[in-house]
Amino acid sequence: MAALLVAGLALLGRPWPAAFPAEVPAWEQFTLPPGDWTTVPPAQPGGAGDPVLEVHVPAAGDGEAVLVRCGGRAVLIGAGGPWAGPRVAAYLDRAGVRRLEAVVIAHDAPYHVGGVPYVLERIPVNAVHDAVRTSAEPAHREALRAVTAAGIAYRQVRGGDRWDLGCGGIRALTPLVEGDGEDVQPGPLADTGAALLVHSPQVRVLLAGSLGAEGEEALTRVYPDLTVDVLVVGRRGHRTATSAVLLERAAPRLAVIPVGPYNEEGRPHADVLERLEAAGVRVYRTDRDGTIQMTAAPRGPRVRLVPPQPPP
Repeated sequence: MAALLVAGLALLGRPWPAAFPAEVPAWEQFTLPPGDWTTVPPAQPGGAGDPVLEVHVPAAGDGEAVLVRCGGRAVLIGAGGPWAGPRVAAYLDRAGVRRLEAVVIAHDAPYHVGGVPYVLERIPVNAVHDAVRTSAEPAHREALRAVTAAGIAYRQVRGGDRWDLGCGGIRALTPLVEGDGEDVQPGPLADTGAALLVHSPQVRVLLAGSLGAEGEEALTRVYPDLTVDVLVVGRRGHRTATSAVLLERAAPRLAVIPVGPYNEEGRPHADVLERLEAAGVRVYRTDRDGTIQMTAAPRGPRVRLVPPQPPP
């Protein structure tokens, strides 16, 4: 375990982006009028004309997709389920995203990877980065076939990988593979895809992905200094994730749950919502709040809600 801890600290790197003040920030929420669901703001300028980091969680049905951008540079993490691909691509178009620096496949769940083929057909992509080592999931195989058909560069992700967007970036905290620590294999951080940290000097957002409670606890051991401002909850709010340990140690102030209004499993589960409430975490959900758009700001992310598309 000591070797694993040392490996985690080395991958995480020092120093952290600048920390927020100790007090809870004054959240700024901008809610559009009902029915104005198609509105997407242009890339936000920062001080002196500099771009600032944006993190968007589109309301793409019962699926998971996260857009990270800084000015004209953008990375898409997941693309929702197969049914969500058109909605994700349409959102990117409305947001003015004409090319993606990368599409990151954090895990092989159909609700995360299923929309990738559609997005690759519609939007130019420089490279696909895949955290999945082996998978029998048909949706993941379809995504890989689409990558090959499009002739897009492909590489696998491991803990420590980074994507620099200028005003911020993304770090892969996992998967930790052989060589990252002597007791990693076959631990919970080796085969559960990627947990990703989106960061700038003003904000830190953790995408927990498919870790689950065991993986979340291991993550906090490997990265004991990991604290964040926003948590995009894992497994779309399933009771097997968003553990009390993660909430206590990572100490998010805000949580985003990407989940559709019509899911057979009743996500987010009540016990997840109870744990978030007990930890004093403010919750946004794509099934109720629509698309959640976060923009880095000195006292915490500004949050803007875009109501979901009305049913036909």
